[in-house]
Amino acid sequence: MAEGDSYGCKTYFLISLEGILFLLQFVLGLIAFILVLTHEASSLFSHYGFFIVVSALCWIGAFFIIFFHVIGCCKVKILGVWQSEYSLWIFLLSYSLSYFFFFLFSSALLSQWTQQDAQFIIAAICGFILAIVFFILCVMYYRRVRKIRLTEVAWEGDKSTRA
Repeated sequence: MAEGDSYGCKTYFLISLEGILFLLQFVLGLIAFILVLTHEASSLFSHYGFFIVVSALCWIGAFFIIFFHVIGCCKVKILGVWQSEYSLWIFLLSYSLSYFFFFLFSSALLSQWTQQDAQFIIAAICGFILAIVFFILCVMYYRRVRKIRLTEVAWEGDKSTRA
């Protein structure tokens, strides 16, 4: 087993590009959540509710992903088979793609309803920045998934042509 492939704390994830993007998700999601939720005109059942739910789920999800990476659960080289690695990257790709669209649309709706209030404007800007962060992660995960898929098909051959 190579250096860094064992179980245990993986704090070097936090200084990678992916780790920095997840830390940015955590911080900006938390800021956007607090800004919108503390405004007197907003509640979970108002027209700001979609943004509140999306930003809350964003920072909670980012926290769990950072936690799992740091304790070593997402270190794919120790999982053994390519399917586990492929499934992990597919999950993270779908997670990032979903939140890209969630933040794009919820930030657009929030910016429409800002009422020239600084809290909503800052939260909408955080949401648009988060949409960009999630787009970058989508591209990163798509490239990883594509690389694994091409390697697997080249290794085993095309399964659709077998009888």
